[in-house]
Amino acid sequence: MVEVYGARRQVNLMLLPEEADIGDYVLVHAGFAIQKIDVEAGKESLKLFDEVLRKMGVDSDNA
Repeated sequence: MVEVYGARRQVNLMLLPEEADIGDYVLVHAGFAIQKIDVEAGKESLKLFDEVLRKMGVDSDNA
């Protein structure tokens, strides 16, 4: 189960080359976790995504 902006989605871990723990950041594509990334990279990615949403006029708190 992953959560982004309050939305929860079940993802498949079958393609993940290493074990994922609660609190880990993972890249997800087409419902599959494909790579575990470090916390700082995960936070930076979400920060950039927030910026894109803001420029599109979307409030990330309600995305």
